[in-house]
Amino acid sequence: MGSSLFSGLTDTRFPKRRPGFKSRRKRASLRPKGPYYWVKCKPGEPIPANQPNAGSVQGRKEKKRIKQRKAFIMAEKKKRKAQYSAAVKRKEAERTERKMAAVARERAWAERLIDLKRIEEEKKAAMA
Repeated sequence: MGSSLFSGLTDTRFPKRRPGFKSRRKRASLRPKGPYYWVKCKPGEPIPANQPNAGSVQGRKEKKRIKQRKAFIMAEKKKRKAQYSAAVKRKEAERTERKMAAVARERAWAERLIDLKRIEEEKKAAMA
């Protein structure tokens, strides 16, 4: 059972794990105390824009990249959803138009039949 976890003493790789968006927390014993980074300014001085004190600088760019990627994926999803709903609406409208055209054709044909019958009757009356 123990041999299935690693192939040999030289194997340094951990078993595979799916990469998640949230970074796993480091063990408290290995992490230094306090925040990773302090803004270098004295009290009363304005904080420079290029040195904000929001979270750690460590991994900030990666987090930003992940957020941007998520935002892009969601935007594309919304776009596809909108396109799909527009296509569905268009199809529904076309279908309704076809049905209305069919009803109009039926009515016209009924009127034409009535006219033809009337003409036939007139011809019979003229012949007799």
